[in-house]
Parts: sequence; structure tokens; C-alpha cells
Amino acid sequence: MIHRIFVLYSKLPGGRTPEDEVSAYLSRLSAETGDELQKADAAETPNDVAIVFAASGGTASCLKELYARCTVKHWIILNQGEGNALSASMQMATFLHERGAMHQVLFGSAEVVASQLKPYLAIIRIMSELKGLKIGAIGAPSDWLIANDTDRAAISERFGVTFADLSVQELEEAYREGHYEEMPLTKAILSHSFDEAETRKSLNLYGALKRVCEKNHLGALSLRCFDLLGSIQTAGCVALALLNAEGIAAGCEGDMPSLISMLLLNQLTGQPSFMCNPSEMDLQRNEMIFAHCTLPLNMADSFTLTTHFESDSSVAVCGILPAGPVTVFKLSADGTRFFVSNGMLLDNPNRSGLCRTQIHVRLEEDVSNMFTNPVGNHFLVCRGAFAQQMQTLLRFIQ
Repeated sequence: MIHRIFVLYSKLPGGRTPEDEVSAYLSRLSAETGDELQKADAAETPNDVAIVFAASGGTASCLKELYARCTVKHWIILNQGEGNALSASMQMATFLHERGAMHQVLFGSAEVVASQLKPYLAIIRIMSELKGLKIGAIGAPSDWLIANDTDRAAISERFGVTFADLSVQELEEAYREGHYEEMPLTKAILSHSFDEAETRKSLNLYGALKRVCEKNHLGALSLRCFDLLGSIQTAGCVALALLNAEGIAAGCEGDMPSLISMLLLNQLTGQPSFMCNPSEMDLQRNEMIFAHCTLPLNMADSFTLTTHFESDSSVAVCGILPAGPVTVFKLSADGTRFFVSNGMLLDNPNRSGLCRTQIHVRLEEDVSNMFTNPVGNHFLVCRGAFAQQMQTLLRFIQ
């Protein structure tokens, strides 16, 4: 990704750092971060996040002028830590703090600054990819989701996404067209020994969801899925498993806060996440069993097909995930609170009284926080340890 860097030069006599030195520093930063950092033109205006490079001391007034002609809320101040550049950066930080603007001061060699800068460049990428993304709510949240739904205005302002409400009837009409596009994962599903008629119904629902997404230009969706068991006699589990494996964030039960959490985790990590219920908790061991009847198929080492848990009908996914590090995350409906923890996936239970895909996880954060600072009944789990990066992302965007 290309980032424009606003180089601030002192107006004091002799305060202009040589161009070749500035260019060399930005080149080293680019090489270390893997992103391209280009010097911005003097007349440019930053968008969303302003990255400035204090080339020397005496540059704070330049930031004040830049601040006056833009509406940016997030500022990253770079300097080499030489001369009075650090002193100027501290004056800039104070100026921004007094105006309620988010700011970070990063100083030192290109290698040191690059290691500090990379997480923020990732945040800028995430914000860019989310900006304008259209999220579809296909039906209202399930009746048992009695806590607040997503504060759409707050989420839109913070992340730049937009929302669209669609009826379940539109999806049902698309389903009655009765087809889907074959791909390796749909063939893999049909290769499993399960009721073929039920499996094809679930694949037709996948095809219908894809067509609804394309027609309405959706980049993500939440689905009131339980109603479909009555209207078209199929569950959404396989369809959602396929969409998530394709990179289309898709959540069940019409749970929009969970979908927003899924989007953030997917964007941060570059991989899919498992939307699941906290089904069992061991406070002494700080362990949880999470379970649900769907799972992005590319998260699993292997999977089988079985019935949907609550209805004991249709088709659901029972996936087996490898042991190893995971991240557990959930953002509150208004986007102001969250739970995030690294953990270790220990094994895959096979309890008869739980949803079909089950994972046993030991968490680093206190699991009792799920009660004292509750954020809903669904959580998102992805492979890998990303809790620190998520905390950085949310602190920056807040």
C-alpha cells in the first residue's frame, strides 16, 4: 500500500534537512515496513490518517498549519530522534492532545520506527478496506438476542461502513431459483456421505446468498437463519461456512454486533473467524468450550456433515481445528467496549448436548470478564495470537 508522508521543515535559518537524507530515511522505512512511503506535496491534504515526519526542530508550527486545513483525527509523528526533532514532536503531540486528536510519536532509526509503524500501517489498510463496505442485514436479529443491536451511526462513523436492510423473503425468492456455482469446496461437501437431497438444499441456499450479495453489492451479511428452517426447510450453516471460506464475512442469527466483530478480526488477521457460543466455562482453569453449527471450511483440518443441533434436521458442519494459538474477540454493540484474549486451542470435544463444531480453549485473559463486562452471547475465534494487534487497532480508532 502507498502512504503519503508530510515532511515538515523548520522555518528557522538552516532548518531544512537535505532532501537526499529525507528520501533515504523514507526509503529505509519502506523497505522495513513492506509498504511504500512517499513524500507528499506541500499542497496536499491528508485523508483519514496523517503521517508527518519532523525533519528537525522548529517544525511544530508546520503541523499547526497542516492541522488547520484538514479534518484528520488520527496523527502519526515520525522523527529520527536527532537534533531537536524529538522536542518538536512533543510540542506537536501536546497541541493535538489539547484538541482531542489521536496521536502517536515514533522516533529513532528507520529500523526502530518501522517496527513501531507497521501496526499503524496495518490499521490504515484496514480502515481503507472497510471504508464504503456495504453490510447487509437479511432479516432482524433472532428473538433471543435481547441486548442492544449495533449502533449503526457510531459504527459507520468509526469504520466507514454502510448498512442495508434486506428481507428474508428476497433470499427465499432467490433460493427458489434452485442453483449454485460449483467450486472445489461445494464438490468437497457433496463428497461427504450425508443425505444428498438435504445437502443440495443447503448448497442452493449458498447460491441464493451469493446472488443476493451480488445484486445488493454486499461485502458482508448477517442472516436471520432460524426462520429458514420453517420457510424453505434448510439451515444456513453450510451456506455461511462456504461464504466465510470465500472471504465474505457472514454471520448467523441476525447478530450484527458479532458480524462487525468478525469483519474487524478478519481484516486484521487476513483470515476467517469462527462465530460461536461460549458453551462451557471452567473458572479455575480459565478454559472455555466454544461451539456452533457452522465454521469457515478453510479453518478446519477436516470436517464432516451432520444435522443442525437445535432442530436435528437439515445440514450442519462439524469441523476439526488443529491445536495451537488462537484469538478470542468480541466488540460491544456500540463499539466502545470489547473482550479480546490470546489463547491455546487444546482439543475438539464431541459433546452430544452442544452445537456441532466444538473447540476447547485455554485463555490468557480472565474468562470471568465475560460476565463482569459482557459483550453478548457470541464470540469470534481465529487461528493465531492477535490480541495485542486488536487492542492497538481499537485504541487507535476509538
